[in-house]
Amino acid sequence: MVSACTGDGTSLRTPDDFDEVDVALSRPCRADGFSPRLLTEFAPLSLQPLLEAPDSDFFETSSPTAVEFDSENNMIVARRNGVIESHSGGQVAILADLSADTSTVADQGVLALDWLDDTNLLVLRTAGSGATVLTVVDGDPSRASAPIELLRVEQPDERHNGGGLAVDRAIGEVFVGIGDGGEQGDPDGQAGDATNSLGTILRGTVDINTQRLIPTSGRTDLIWATGVRNPHRIWLDGATAWVTDVGENCREELNRLDTREMSYDLGWNAWEGDIEFVADDTRETTSPLITYGHDRGRCAIIGGVELPATFDLPGAVAVADFCSGEVFAVDSDGIIGVLPIQVTQPVDVSVSADGELIVTSLDGSIQAVRHTS
Repeated sequence: MVSACTGDGTSLRTPDDFDEVDVALSRPCRADGFSPRLLTEFAPLSLQPLLEAPDSDFFETSSPTAVEFDSENNMIVARRNGVIESHSGGQVAILADLSADTSTVADQGVLALDWLDDTNLLVLRTAGSGATVLTVVDGDPSRASAPIELLRVEQPDERHNGGGLAVDRAIGEVFVGIGDGGEQGDPDGQAGDATNSLGTILRGTVDINTQRLIPTSGRTDLIWATGVRNPHRIWLDGATAWVTDVGENCREELNRLDTREMSYDLGWNAWEGDIEFVADDTRETTSPLITYGHDRGRCAIIGGVELPATFDLPGAVAVADFCSGEVFAVDSDGIIGVLPIQVTQPVDVSVSADGELIVTSLDGSIQAVRHTS
């Protein structure tokens, strides 16, 4: 579900006759010096299961990949295979079953989930054709409304399909992360080109009449940010957008963007985090807030959500690393530290309606992070 390359040249295809990329991929990674302090003041923390990991290896197709909560704190679970569930008091109701048209090859499947309004959910997933699709699903299990497709972006590869999705309900805008198209080191021609939806963050409003995602008033197209590689999560805090972007060989990055700005170029593939990848002096790019390397068992940055008030870190967000299982606290000045907790293959970080930090893992479990005495 979360693809970061290993640099051995075998995990993804490299573009033909692209010498600059070959050179960049063979270049050794520069040391990052990333050694966040352990936030021992929050110890001890424990992981309390809300959904147990199964005994079987079903996660390849059916693992939870995103979690939201409704106003009554019922847990809405999106499974990778396209099944959207509501969990309430030990009972499970199926809100939508999109599995007949959802691919689970490589990085594909249900990528993200968010509320469009009080009753409707947005689901970002990979269709059977391989395209990235944004779908509206009714969040009320008592109704049986048909899903509505709002957006479709064709993908040339089964990797790097993106997955970030966030709704600013105050202004009625939707932010959608679209991956770069999958080739190793190459964004399939996007590279800052605002006419290509690959490697972008799209931004628009839902038009009920046409049932489409359309450009926000005053904009000519949906593209808000270019130069992303595989945007895993987008989280909004007022006029701030936090974007986790999974890296290539050397760097993971977290971006902090101002939604009042008209556009951004986040740099890929001229830059991988804070390392020059394929030099391009023609682009004016925005540097990430933080970066970190792939040493110490780290490989892919995921998540991005406000830390609950119980952590007493106002303005801080939680992000995690898929391989190391670390959960980092970050604010506008950068890394604060790492929480004293270890998670197995986290794929999503969220917050419940009553303010608990929730971690979803590829092993099929959903766990609440709780303070213990």
